Amino acid sequence: LLSCNSFDVMEHIQQQQARSSLVRLRDRRRQRAISAERPDEDIQGLPVPAGRRNCEGLFWWQFVLTILRSEHEHTFREFRPMPPFNPLHTASQISGFPPAFTLICMWAYPSQLRTPCIGDSGLPIHSVAHWDVSNNGNQARKGITLVEMAHDHPSSCRYRDRKGKTPLSLALESGTSWQSGVRRLTLAQKENSFVKRLSPGAMTMEE
Repeated sequence: LLSCNSFDVMEHIQQQQARSSLVRLRDRRRQRAISAERPDEDIQGLPVPAGRRNCEGLFWWQFVLTILRSEHEHTFREFRPMPPFNPLHTASQISGFPPAFTLICMWAYPSQLRTPCIGDSGLPIHSVAHWDVSNNGNQARKGITLVEMAHDHPSSCRYRDRKGKTPLSLALESGTSWQSGVRRLTLAQKENSFVKRLSPGAMTMEE
């Protein structure tokens, strides 16, 4: 299974994301054209293509889900009822989890980037920011994952968990280096605005 964590997998993800980005770009241009023709009408935004979430073509995807589900059941074995299984949340809570698999989870379940985790109410990026960096392998994986999560959902970098901590705070506490994610998280906080937790799934910006 780990042999799938290769440049081939990363290339496949990048190709799929490029196709999705191209379709979204075309949709935005079409939306602007329609708005210009009918400026007085309230025109809703066009939906994101559903194909971005289709992972059936990846032969090892079920193996990844089986491993993550097993980890989820072990982690919450004493919870009754057991919390719902969210692959991205589980992947982000495993320190040093291979970036290729995490990117696949982000690609397959984009909404989970914005969904608070059970327990500390942080987002997946908070869990990754807390990863141990005692070895170079973990530090490299952490850096790649943090940058990709921040790129896909920039406002998550300013979201505070239940203890009031941002991903940047957790990254600094865990000894993350400047080049392994701290730089990207710092840039995301330049506006000095933060997100606080109101209720599960609800976020608001405050100065």
